[in-house]
Amino acid sequence: LKAKGTPNLQKIEDINVVCGCLKQFFISLREPLITNRLNPIFMQAIDEKSEAQVLAALFEAIAQLPPCNKDTLAFIILHLQKVNVYSDANKMPIESLARVFGPTIVGSSSTNPANVMRDIHKQKAITE
Repeated sequence: LKAKGTPNLQKIEDINVVCGCLKQFFISLREPLITNRLNPIFMQAIDEKSEAQVLAALFEAIAQLPPCNKDTLAFIILHLQKVNVYSDANKMPIESLARVFGPTIVGSSSTNPANVMRDIHKQKAITE
């Protein structure tokens, strides 16, 4: 990722390598895509009573993200939706993708291990 130019990912036979690189990229960011300031708003959105309220709260929170975060989030979510289309072949339904990418995309609202574990469910729900 630090080399100049676009890497040729077609030469990589193991998709886990690409997935690992993508996760490492998100981990290496100074702050998760869901910024530390907005993380509590996203976490609260998941607690809304109805699915319509959850979606409305998430859309409102997404609108508050910095443009580069919002664009990157949109790109990765669209990509994960495409991966999900082939879940019968790749064995990665949206729930599994959210479990794998949620923590690195959303981040945690705390460094306390108990709170980090509590956040995992919400990170997955936000990513789904």
